[in-house]
Amino acid sequence: MNEKTRKLVATAILSGIAVVMSFPFVGTLALPLMPAAASIAFLPVMVAAIMLGFWPGVAVAIVAGAASLIRAFIIPTMMAPFFMNPLVSMIPRILVAITVWVVFNAMVKIAKDTKGAKITVMAGISGAIGSIANTFFVLGSVYLFYAAPLASDGGTLMSPSLSFQTDAFGLVGFTLFGVATTNGLAELIINTILVAVLVTALTKARFGRIFRSG
Repeated sequence: MNEKTRKLVATAILSGIAVVMSFPFVGTLALPLMPAAASIAFLPVMVAAIMLGFWPGVAVAIVAGAASLIRAFIIPTMMAPFFMNPLVSMIPRILVAITVWVVFNAMVKIAKDTKGAKITVMAGISGAIGSIANTFFVLGSVYLFYAAPLASDGGTLMSPSLSFQTDAFGLVGFTLFGVATTNGLAELIINTILVAVLVTALTKARFGRIFRSG
């Protein structure tokens, strides 16, 4: 299998996984004893960016974002109305892929190779930063495109499905901060571990040869 075919097949596999994981209860982990749920829906995006490179990572991110966009229209959830906007559902996924690719490749250049435990450490760090980036870009886009502009208009926030009185730095900011510190923290820990484990396994295991060159 040549390099181009290998990347196309691996990208297709991760894109399919990303679509499945975009649905509730598949790409979300409920945490016992915690009032939070951790999203791992963007996990295939980070694995693609690390294992396959920039463009495959972006391609999987576009598929994952499109799946989230479509899901928002067919499966009602509290956040679904916001994800009907592609600037919320798609752009953050693409930015996560780019962020992870930049971070991982920067570490590879510094470390010179990915042998031994280095790949696990670098993948874990990339996963951690990717998780932080996802939280920042998603919640930031919700605030930027919905809360801030409309809250400044007489103090009324009109979400796609709600209307309530607030201010730009009041209820909305407090709510998003709460999500970032509960769900975001849980996602940071879980995705760091999963990215490190998956990338290490795909690098070493025979069944993972489709995801790596050589």
